[in-house]
Amino acid sequence: MKRVLAIALWLLSVSLSAQVVTSAEFFWGTTDPGAGNGTAMSASDGSFDEAVEEVIKAGISLPSANGIHLFNIRVKDEDGNWGPLYKKAVSIENSLT
Repeated sequence: MKRVLAIALWLLSVSLSAQVVTSAEFFWGTTDPGAGNGTAMSASDGSFDEAVEEVIKAGISLPSANGIHLFNIRVKDEDGNWGPLYKKAVSIENSLT
């Protein structure tokens, strides 16, 4: 079963420096797998060309435990340089009700 994750990406540092984003990745938690080793994402329209972008990743696995989890995302520019991590604490509540 495919899951679709729609995430609004605020790419302020990228748009301010007028760089073109070519790819993006994410990971959960505090252990960084290293640039290029996170879970790859794709822009829903095929191009990371908006300040706020909807991205799609099939088969997203969320943290299994309820509570606050750290979501990390980073993007790569047209020159092949990975940007800094953008981090956000996210509350996960797995509920069947």
